[in-house]
Amino acid sequence: MTKELIALIDQKEMGRIRQDARGKLSFVYAEEWQRSLESFPLSISMPLGLAEHPHARIDAFLWGLLPDNERILDQWGRRFHVSARNAFGLISHVGEDCAGAVQFVVPERVEKRQLAEQVVIVNSLRSSQTPSSRAPQQAAQTNGEAEKRRDEELLAAQAKLAELQKTVEQASAQRDDNARQAAALEAKVRELTQLVNEREQALNQTESEVAKGQELLAHDRDIRDLMGARDLYMADVHDVSGKGTAKTYGRVFYTKGKRLIFYAFDLDAQPGVQNASSFQAWGRKGPDKQEARSLGIFYEDNVSKKRWVLKADDPKSLEDIDAVFVTVEPNGGSQHPSGKQLLFAYLRISPNHP
Repeated sequence: MTKELIALIDQKEMGRIRQDARGKLSFVYAEEWQRSLESFPLSISMPLGLAEHPHARIDAFLWGLLPDNERILDQWGRRFHVSARNAFGLISHVGEDCAGAVQFVVPERVEKRQLAEQVVIVNSLRSSQTPSSRAPQQAAQTNGEAEKRRDEELLAAQAKLAELQKTVEQASAQRDDNARQAAALEAKVRELTQLVNEREQALNQTESEVAKGQELLAHDRDIRDLMGARDLYMADVHDVSGKGTAKTYGRVFYTKGKRLIFYAFDLDAQPGVQNASSFQAWGRKGPDKQEARSLGIFYEDNVSKKRWVLKADDPKSLEDIDAVFVTVEPNGGSQHPSGKQLLFAYLRISPNHP
């Protein structure tokens, strides 16, 4: 549906701004204005020699008529139920009071003015039909001809009046229909916006659940692969404090020379552990701890359960190791064990899970 605004100066039509269904604007000069000796362009960017001007020029011109104040534009947008970023929509409501001599009015406004003017013309012609008692008898024939002309003018004026009344009625009906459609569209927009927000929330929740599921699936797949492997060794890992506690602090899943997964619990709860510390796993070969090979640094995979995990699948690192232990190292790890030892497990034991 195309919307229009009429550019008026001294009640003379300069041209019309049109907005199509896609929101694109154009400005078309009125032919009568182009032919007038008194005419001048609406803007120097839109010369009279070109009958129609594109969106970019008329849109920039309209923005130049509006105040350079975001707060006022937002207030007008809320007041008139249009977007504060829609120059055409704002001018449709404030165009009669813009700076300068040119006014921008909706066609219905012009048609109502024309209707009022035509009513005055018709009433004037009707009043002129009243016989004058002072008319001389000898001028009867002349008066008859004049009355005939007045009758014809009155009929033409009445026909134009009826046409204008019909146009105004149609414009009013169209305006009411547009208002109903706009209200329905606004309600639909609110409904769709709410639906989109709800679906975005549901999607975010689903993505979070999928991510958690994939993480759990990855862990489950790791364990499942190990559980199905030959020569699997599993061991619970206890602390090395020498206090004789039976509390389990970890579990090792190991297939010789192939793969090792080390789960540990409450590593950061150990006394003397700093927040910036790293928990590093080492593969020992022989009694000399300094000859241990780094298997990597633990990461916390379940905060609520305070569970940490390390995965090692480098055959060179796992080759011929006979034990695994955990130390506290500076942030980022060390080349050789240097910190406090927390956990220890022997691997020189026969597989216990065929």
